[in-house]
Amino acid sequence: MWAGKIPLCAQVINLSAVLSLVTRGLVMSSLRPDPPASQRRPAPVKAARRILFVDDDELILRSMERVLRRPAVESGWELCFATDGEAALEEMTRNPVEVLLADANMAKMSGATLLRKVQERDPAVVRILLSGHTGLDVLRTALPYAHQFLPKPCDGQLLKSTLDSACGLRGLLARPEM
Repeated sequence: MWAGKIPLCAQVINLSAVLSLVTRGLVMSSLRPDPPASQRRPAPVKAARRILFVDDDELILRSMERVLRRPAVESGWELCFATDGEAALEEMTRNPVEVLLADANMAKMSGATLLRKVQERDPAVVRILLSGHTGLDVLRTALPYAHQFLPKPCDGQLLKSTLDSACGLRGLLARPEM
């Protein structure tokens, strides 16, 4: 009778254990009857997670947009793009972002400098550095400011899973109890 609504892990627990959990309010709310319409609250609308990509190579930005177009729709991401650090900072002033991915080697402002400025302005932004060069000097300069490093070019699946994790981390950090 309940097999479709009880999580798989709960299906192996005997019925008396499940009833005990239900009475203590520890089982998913889907097991409880729906409240009357007058007591129902609308489901909260999740705002899109804004992810800003910064690279001075427009071909790289277009490639990332093409690779992430479908995952962005499926995951509720809003993808934003900037071609240098100053443009990225201006975009973040207009519209805050949750995640920032920056190329380490840009002409006007290095990725490490951009990540440092972002950390100073909004430390809750998840900061990821993309680099085709994993030399110690690049890593040493950016280490205090980057939450994660990704190789460039980056596999689409690795990029998607990294962004999923980054958005999840940002969601946890935004919770008031954290």
